[in-house]
Order: sequence, then C-alpha cells, then structure tokens
Amino acid sequence: MWRAACAILLMPSESPQLKKHVIFLGMQAEVLAMSKRGDGSHRVLKVDFRGAPVVLKCYGLKGSRLQALSRQFGSRLLLGKSTYTARGRSATERSVLELWRREGFDTPRVLDIPELAGAGQPCLAMGFVPGELMSKLIRAAGEPLARKKELVALFAETAGRRHSRAIELAEPGLIFKHPTFSHIIVSGERLVHFDFEQALTHTKGIERYIRHEIAGFLHALPRSDRALFSALFTAFSTSYPDRQRLNLVIAELQRFGTVPLAAWLDPFGWLFLRFKRYAKMAKLARSFAAATSAGTTTAGCNSP
Repeated sequence: MWRAACAILLMPSESPQLKKHVIFLGMQAEVLAMSKRGDGSHRVLKVDFRGAPVVLKCYGLKGSRLQALSRQFGSRLLLGKSTYTARGRSATERSVLELWRREGFDTPRVLDIPELAGAGQPCLAMGFVPGELMSKLIRAAGEPLARKKELVALFAETAGRRHSRAIELAEPGLIFKHPTFSHIIVSGERLVHFDFEQALTHTKGIERYIRHEIAGFLHALPRSDRALFSALFTAFSTSYPDRQRLNLVIAELQRFGTVPLAAWLDPFGWLFLRFKRYAKMAKLARSFAAATSAGTTTAGCNSP
C-alpha cells in the first residue's frame, strides 16, 4: 500500500493518485509523488533494489527561487526551522530519522546506496514499510471505533514518552515540525513516523514546540464528525501522560485555535481566529474544557 508506506512527503499540492514510471539510474522506478511546485525535481520513487523494495526521496526546488529564499531566511530566523535548501532538507531528514530510530521511536530504516551519488541531486534511500496511513484509518467508515481509539491512545502514549526524551536531551529534533496523522504509517501494531525534511532547532523553545505538536495532532482529528472527534479527543487526553501540559494546550487552543510556534506571535493571536479552522478548533476546545470541569466530556464535545 504505497500511499502509506512510500509517500514520504505527500504535501497538499502533490497527487496521491500519481501512477507513472520512469528510468532512474538505470532502474525502473514508480513515481509515487512529485511536487507540482518548483522545477518538478522533488519526488518520491519506489524501486526494486537488489531484490528488495526501496523508497527513494529526491529533494528539489519546491516553489519559486524567491519563495525558497524567503523560507530559508524567514523560517530559520523567525521560527527556528532548519534549512530549506534541497541538500539541507536531505541531511535534516536523514539525521532526524536516525535520531528517532536511535531513541526507540519507529521510523523507516535509512539505507546507504552508493549509486545515489550519481543522481545529480540529493536523494535519500529508505526501507519500504507496508501499511496504511493513520489519517485514513481514523476516518474510515469501515474501521471499528474501538480500533481508532486504540491507535490514537497508542500514539498519545508514545508521543508523551518522546516528548519527555526531547526535554531530557534538550533535543528539538524529537518533535514533529509538521504534525499530522498523514505522516504516520500503521504497519501491523507499529506506528511508523516519517516526513522530517525540516526540523525545529531552538533548544529553548522545546516546551512550546511540544505544545504546538500536540495542538497540530488534535487539529488532525476528524473535526467534521463531532461524535468521532469527541471519542478520539478523549482517547488522546486520557492516554497522554502529562496532564498539566495537555491542559495548557487546551487553554491555548481556546485563545488561538492553535499553539503559536514562537512566543512573539502570541500578541497577534487574534489573527489566527480569523481563519475558519482555528476558530472551529477554539470552539471545540472551549466545549472540551467546560465539559471537563463539569465532568461530562462527551456531552461537552458534542454540544453545538
């Protein structure tokens, strides 16, 4: 199921329906994803390498050169994100994948393939992981609610351990820069995390980064179905080990509909609420907080 296992960076502008084959370094390759932005060189391929399926992520320009330049300096200086160059994104992804794996958090295995040196652009090889995207499973009508809750609870418990380790090591690389269940593969009982071509870098911002990640994953729950959102929100909140931090996230969600990535954004929080997705999340968070204090979580999340 390549949608889960191989779409190492399926952004909204990239097509998960892409079915195309090319010759890459003399190998027949299936194009799993290709950025419609930039020069078209940013793509994800699947090849058979020495009898085993391998995913190749090749990094290229994702937007105009002016956009790349503004992201390179603006994101790094103002928000503490890692470099935006193609070579830098490749190096960041490799280092973060290896960091997470080294610390016991499941990611695709990085492979060393010397032939990639002749690709003419930075490319990273990873082991193929069969499975399905967690984002699809928690929305699937045919998936039992109990299984959806189990997956969310497992993720929350694992994330709590990872967050504790990030603080212990003063390592922001253990925190998702782009939190979404579309970047988690459910492979049997494994939750395999991917998409780390940009990372957060400010060690003094780790606690805020963690809250930003939690808010992002709560945003990624299916909010259009109030009953399902309530059940999965509850599964997350009861399984995440740091209740004090989660309460702070809920408070910030009530104010901003998100957790701003940098403290200097807090005075401009009212701007977030001008966007429908943040305004809706703020309303849900207020309902959740009110219900929690009243001891009726489900009713609160389902209230109009």
